[in-house]
Amino acid sequence: MSWLTHLRTIVIALSAFTLCCGLVTQMLARALGYAPELGAPLLDLSGLHLYAPFSFLSWSLAWASAAPSLLPLSLCLAIVCALAAYAVAIGFAKLEPISFAEPSPWRDLASWRDLRHCGLLRDEGLALGAVRCHAWAKHRTIRSDTRACVFLGQSAHTDDAVLGALGSWAGTLVLVDGRRKLSERLGRQGVLRFAPGRSDGVSINPLLAIRGGLHAWDDARQLAGALLASTHAVPQTAIDAFALLMLDQLLRAPLDARTLAGLRRRLIDPTTLVAELCGR
Repeated sequence: MSWLTHLRTIVIALSAFTLCCGLVTQMLARALGYAPELGAPLLDLSGLHLYAPFSFLSWSLAWASAAPSLLPLSLCLAIVCALAAYAVAIGFAKLEPISFAEPSPWRDLASWRDLRHCGLLRDEGLALGAVRCHAWAKHRTIRSDTRACVFLGQSAHTDDAVLGALGSWAGTLVLVDGRRKLSERLGRQGVLRFAPGRSDGVSINPLLAIRGGLHAWDDARQLAGALLASTHAVPQTAIDAFALLMLDQLLRAPLDARTLAGLRRRLIDPTTLVAELCGR
């Protein structure tokens, strides 16, 4: 959070605490019938006496010898007022008023706090499967890393089943196909096809599938749409913003950080990320 947000929270907490103490003071003064012993009020409005917000504490100290129980009661009321002010400050801290928001050309592209929890980037991370063809196997085996889904049979039937499932998928599709046979037979649009280069799923890095040159922006948008829109509809502005982030990660991040994990770490602090991008 920016220093303006912290300052706003402190001001709201102090204002709420002062208001609560003022209500306690007025209730105590009314219960005592606005006795002259309470002192002169700050404001007198046709019989309505308004005292200083923290007057009930000074009254408790002044009357400690005559009413010993009044001082502990006043301290308890002050603690209750402080807790109430703290709760109000927490509630207002969740809000981001436009007047205190730091101006940024990225502010209309996406919700940076929610972007890292969308689609396949949500808290449990990113899961990718691969189509594997074992060299010494009699039939091709297609299975996920968790072994929750296994297809075993002749290659023609297996490929037809996989193509039917992929063809009926309504969302954006990222196809990992090391053989480049399924991808050539898949007749649908909106598919980002790439080969991992190795058979093990651990080596798959989707960011490295983005081609350079004129294809970079289109590949980045397709990959961003596939990663973000797997759970619910995501605005095109959010997809474009995430595509820009992926390209920035590939161009400027260290070699070992050019991964989705490195990008998710940058999204942990959206304010710093936006300031870094706007400062270039």
